[in-house]
Amino acid sequence: MFRNLYFFSPNFRNHNFSDFFDDIREDSEVYLEAALKEGYADGGLEPYFYSILPLTMSPESCASFIRANPQLPITERDYYLSKLFQFLYVPIKIRFSLEDGETDVREKVQEFLDTISDAMLPQLRHFDWEGFYFDSRSVELNRLLVGLPAYLPSRSQSTKTKDVENETPAAVIDRLRKPRGWTIEQVALEAEVDVKQIYRIKRGEGVHTDTIRKIAQALGCKPGELMPF
Repeated sequence: MFRNLYFFSPNFRNHNFSDFFDDIREDSEVYLEAALKEGYADGGLEPYFYSILPLTMSPESCASFIRANPQLPITERDYYLSKLFQFLYVPIKIRFSLEDGETDVREKVQEFLDTISDAMLPQLRHFDWEGFYFDSRSVELNRLLVGLPAYLPSRSQSTKTKDVENETPAAVIDRLRKPRGWTIEQVALEAEVDVKQIYRIKRGEGVHTDTIRKIAQALGCKPGELMPF
């Protein structure tokens, strides 16, 4: 079993980063918990939040933590799985009001993570955390736990070409609307959102998560493809 850093290293719990605003920002676990509580209360998370997991789960973030903590007997596998544990267990604990010290859910999440192969570790930054969070708002706890493998990155996600992987939100919108013959106004109509919100996305500006989900559903893409880099 991997060594779970989440429970014995405060530095690890606060080792979270985002490049949503083009600079690197560090986000403490206190921020993560506050954002999740607010999100569950009012129905959604801001786009900024979804940018944290990919950068935090990058090889660079993994290497920087191991390098800064030579006193910890850990491996890359420990880092990746412990960090994904944090991004799964914290929202589960908040959403389902789990008591401090509970072990049943904790062990089930850890058992799932232990099934992940070493070959997949570098791809975990593509974990469908948006889908997991969205489902956690309505799915019963045991069903959510059993379904965790469904959020792992698929082979097609892992082998996307660089051109597609680096598409801007504007390029994604245009690529998906043009074969349908849709104008920007028609996209807004299909998604039932204000057309100004689509232009904001095309300019790389942030909009509310629920707006992004509606547009993504209308276009047939993942919400993350419409998030600014």
